[in-house]
Amino acid sequence: MTERDLFLLAATGDLAGALVEQRKNLEMFRAMAAEHPDVPDDRRELAVGHIRVGNLLTRARSPAEALYELERCRSLLEALVQADPNVPDYRDLLGLALNSAADALRDLGRIDEARDRVARAVAVAEALASAWPKAPAYSDGLADALRRRAWLRFEAGDAAGSASDARRAVDLLEGLPSRSGWQWFWLACARATLAAAAVYDGPGPSVVAATGLADRATDDLRRAAAMGYRNPAQYRYEPALDRLRSRDDFRELMRDLDFPADPFAR
Repeated sequence: MTERDLFLLAATGDLAGALVEQRKNLEMFRAMAAEHPDVPDDRRELAVGHIRVGNLLTRARSPAEALYELERCRSLLEALVQADPNVPDYRDLLGLALNSAADALRDLGRIDEARDRVARAVAVAEALASAWPKAPAYSDGLADALRRRAWLRFEAGDAAGSASDARRAVDLLEGLPSRSGWQWFWLACARATLAAAAVYDGPGPSVVAATGLADRATDDLRRAAAMGYRNPAQYRYEPALDRLRSRDDFRELMRDLDFPADPFAR
């Protein structure tokens, strides 16, 4: 399982319990890095500890605390990248940290800073995907950064820029040889952003296109849930899904996530 998988799977229903465990791990990594300050792997693990705690705090709706952890992570990773720019793993993790910091900044209302972090994440991901075009993980990382920037652009009133980023994210995700639950979730977010941008263009054919995109986005969410990506808080928290929340099929999906059917019920 990759670090990206672990970060995404950290969003368990038991946020309080997960935070306790990840804080314990963070202290262990901090002690290791202090004992071996010249060992890059120990500093990498410390950065990983910060991003896991930061992501959980974001989902617990504590963005100020989350930002503190994520900015410490970013600082560690930027130092690692500067010391050894030829290690792609450091840059990939830096992209994750920048994306996560953007979420916390957005929740704090610091939108310009959020856009800055996402723009930097896109640049990091573009470079990795360009250098390793056959590595699905880097295409995946680029799609994640683009779909996040797409929504921030939409919120800023840049419907054309938003649609461009969202369309690229959709193309990248659809081009993957297979998709995990969270990749289906990202695909839904990108399509929902495209739908919002289409409506922004005004009445007429754009509205028809938006309805079709919203239908497909909801279907993507059902696939995400079917593949195990079922944390209700994430479906409620993601702002790109705002356009879908009034739909009956989205509400039905949320009922299923909140109260899953008992497979042994008769």
